[in-house]
Amino acid sequence: MSAWDRVTTPTPTPAQCSFTQVLITSSLTVGTFSCPGVPRRTEVEAAPNPEIVLARRGAYVREDEAGAVYIDRTVAAFFEAARPYRIVHPRPRPDVTTVLSLKEPEAVCASLEVRVRAGRCFARSAVRASPALHLRHRELLRALSDHDRCCLPVEEAAVRLASCAVALNHDVEAELSAPQATRTTDAVDVAFAVAELLNARFRGEVSLADLAAPTGYSVFHLCRMFQARMRTSIHKYLTLVRLEHALEALADTDAPVAQVALEHGFSSQSHFTTAFTRWTGESPAAARRRIRGRAGATGARRR
Repeated sequence: MSAWDRVTTPTPTPAQCSFTQVLITSSLTVGTFSCPGVPRRTEVEAAPNPEIVLARRGAYVREDEAGAVYIDRTVAAFFEAARPYRIVHPRPRPDVTTVLSLKEPEAVCASLEVRVRAGRCFARSAVRASPALHLRHRELLRALSDHDRCCLPVEEAAVRLASCAVALNHDVEAELSAPQATRTTDAVDVAFAVAELLNARFRGEVSLADLAAPTGYSVFHLCRMFQARMRTSIHKYLTLVRLEHALEALADTDAPVAQVALEHGFSSQSHFTTAFTRWTGESPAAARRRIRGRAGATGARRR
């Protein structure tokens, strides 16, 4: 039994995947892909066009020629057209993703003055999502909920998000999918299993002992494997998860900043504000106003 299996207990439920197109233009398509989290491993698939994939709920693993990548809200994933891949669901929980399908990938790259190999659109298959990308994603989701889907503001928000994602894809500092120093199967399983636990328990206190116990490894070995595979420390990863969830709450609810802070694992409003400002370059209140834009006067939708 692997470390992964010791952490997860699959209980599949019958359901179907669905894809809903929410914006169709001559340059790109935006859709929402919902999956029940089963089967454990899918058949080989391939995207018809280059795709930018941003998780909104849940998490899964993509296996392709670049290796295995754990895709959650902290990651931007890129699917080249016709490149084979499989999806692995570590837990049978639903996931929802935003998918931007690029109909004119050459135009996107040309506008950013980036070069890629012939027949390719992306330089990397997955990168750590930047604060700017998170904000652009939230702005698009907000625009889709507040405006007619054929409105110019929605299309502009989609173009800005796509451009931001492709630019980030060519930033070597955001690299996640290069060959790793630790390549053993168990090291991959352990790192992804810890990420699963952190995504499930980000609202409360978490200790290294809590994370290490289900895997059967010492806290020292755990930290080393996680850092090698995920390219960040456990604490920094947990903070990113908390910040992204908090950003969603700022965009989609009217909850006071202090409440958002406490509900997302931060010890105080000041701690949250400091971390958020360091992450995005602006305060939580400023980010909320910018995401809502003119629509902010109408108030946010409640959960």
